Amino acid sequence: MPVPTLISQLSTTASLNSPDGAVDVPSSIDDYQRAHAAFIAQLYAGTVAAPTVIVPSATTTDIGAAASENVDISGNTTITGFGTVAEGINRKGRFTGVLTLTHNATSLILPGNANITTANNDRYEAQSLGGGNWIVTKYVYANGSVISATNATTTTPIKLQCRAATTANITLAGGAPNVADGVTLAANDRILVKDQTTGSQNGIYVVTTLGTGANGTWTRATDADGAGELLSGMLVTVSEGTVNADSMWMLTTNDPITIGTTALTFKSPSLYGTTTNDNAAAGMIGEYIESVVDEASGMSLTTTNIVNVTSISLTPGDWDVSACVQFLSSTTTNITELRGSISLVSNTVDITRGRLFEVKTAPHVPVAVRHGIAGPTLRFSLASTTTIYLIAQGVFTVSTLSVYGIISARRAR
Repeated sequence: MPVPTLISQLSTTASLNSPDGAVDVPSSIDDYQRAHAAFIAQLYAGTVAAPTVIVPSATTTDIGAAASENVDISGNTTITGFGTVAEGINRKGRFTGVLTLTHNATSLILPGNANITTANNDRYEAQSLGGGNWIVTKYVYANGSVISATNATTTTPIKLQCRAATTANITLAGGAPNVADGVTLAANDRILVKDQTTGSQNGIYVVTTLGTGANGTWTRATDADGAGELLSGMLVTVSEGTVNADSMWMLTTNDPITIGTTALTFKSPSLYGTTTNDNAAAGMIGEYIESVVDEASGMSLTTTNIVNVTSISLTPGDWDVSACVQFLSSTTTNITELRGSISLVSNTVDITRGRLFEVKTAPHVPVAVRHGIAGPTLRFSLASTTTIYLIAQGVFTVSTLSVYGIISARRAR
């Protein structure tokens, strides 16, 4: 064997390396020693150039037997082991197909202690523990998110920014609009689709056919249409829009996610305040809902009868609810009691502390004809969509009494 110039020309079997007795040692020993010293230095510096070996997937994919540290794995066969090789041997490479890496607490330890479904261009780093046992120390999805054996958690992937986001259900193919959330779209714009009636249609899309009006087509973005490309906790920002400008959205659906099958839910974790007179989007902290009945539309009361002044419908979440009822009497109305209530039941006064606000007096004809009563701000923590009623009741004689008012709510979280 001549003096090697690459470390890959050496054999892991000592007897197969030179000098082997057939070489004129006195004249070449210096060359061999210098070559071997250079290889040791390369190993220390991590600059060894090793060719990439492609190993087809099998139940036991013997990456340890490959004559290189760089081993790509092809095919779609489920893998349960990496073969037997000495402890401490390292391998790294990428996958070129979709397959399942099967976690085993002894023989194939995977980060996260769970099976991993691979995708084209996912990358791995693994180390032999000896005796046919391996640990995958790092796994990097093609989208850049990482699972590490040191913390067994996935880093939060951040997608490329979207220009706009939807605010309602739309038709995606052949009926997609050319305007989204007030933004006039252009071909190749990225759109966050988050409000589909069929949740599995949600995701990140690109305007592939702009159309005129509502005859365009949007298709899933190439970085968000395959296995491992949308993970729980993924973040994406939106730059423009009447409602969604300068917002950030998180994918809150739990893994595993199958694109086109798993219903995807996006929520905004944005906590920064607005800098203009706009409204928070539905589901965002700060969302505001109110219902107002003005004086001209006030309801006539019959003494002691309980009425719904108005109501609001609140989606699941934590809400701060406030209300005020206002009564309009004539100059001869004799009033004994005025009551307002925030109630979960129609036409029912809720006497729970804070939900009832009232004024009781001896029968009298007040000087003023307008009388307002406001309740405290109350917390409503809701698990499902709920109607909150503004209730009113008056006890009076002689003449007329009508009621109007406002009930409002702001999402706290």
